[in-house]
Amino acid sequence: MTDTLLENGFYSYSGGLNDTTRLFNRMAWVGVAGKFGELRFGRDNTPLFNDLGSLDTFAGATFASFQNNVTGYTPRFDNTITYRTPIYKGVRVQLGVAPGGIDSAYGSRDALNVYIAAAEYNSKSNKVYLASNFQSQVAADHSFSQRAGFTGGSYDYGRGKIYAVYFHGNSPDSNVGSFVSNKPTGVVHGTYYDDYAFSANYRMTDKWRVGGGWGWGVQESKAKNNTHEPSVISCYDFSKWGMLYATGGYLVNENGAAFGLSAAGPITKNIPAAGHNVGGVQVGLRVNFSGQIIRPE
Repeated sequence: MTDTLLENGFYSYSGGLNDTTRLFNRMAWVGVAGKFGELRFGRDNTPLFNDLGSLDTFAGATFASFQNNVTGYTPRFDNTITYRTPIYKGVRVQLGVAPGGIDSAYGSRDALNVYIAAAEYNSKSNKVYLASNFQSQVAADHSFSQRAGFTGGSYDYGRGKIYAVYFHGNSPDSNVGSFVSNKPTGVVHGTYYDDYAFSANYRMTDKWRVGGGWGWGVQESKAKNNTHEPSVISCYDFSKWGMLYATGGYLVNENGAAFGLSAAGPITKNIPAAGHNVGGVQVGLRVNFSGQIIRPE
């Protein structure tokens, strides 16, 4: 069986393109699937992006999601080749590569190459979900690799779910535009962060859920630019087509940390001055045109 997916991001309030440089700025791939699994070729989401919404009660892309606010990773890459195994006893594995090409300026034959690996498990009862993923991209000058990965899961206790997630990754002191190390600073491998988050929700009714959580991040350096955030969320499914939600979070930055609240879409990230805190409330409507309820559980 062959399959194709073309996704375009546009602003609902204006109809303008999210990215004016390409027609399909989200996913654009062709694939083939069968008993052997699935192969995809083209622009595809990474497992980190796909898994984030399943590892906290905040849907992964709201002010309340600590991991969404503080982790650094690329959500999708061009020119990817990915393989997904068939699901066996609830387990599926994914492997991928995105060749970047040769950079003659630096003599690098694997410039911007991306390597991806992931595994997930969903119990037969759908009560237990576990996921672990990793991605790495080689710098244009081959001086370092930008690495990131999540490990976490959830448990459905009957009236709601409990979540836990851990992130480990580096944010290199680099010129992101050309993706080469900022050698004058002497930092070529970046600073690693360890981020932890716990959250849970409770189903007040079949349609209404409330939740809360706490996350904290630790910088692996003497600067100790750490951060933490308490968060809350409330969701109401008014039909199979849509969901109303409200979230709130208060992000505390220690020392020189300058993390801000982030969200999907055109919302500008609110980044405070270094060492300052930031709080925010987000209210929205989520519409699902497929008619299948997609919501933070």
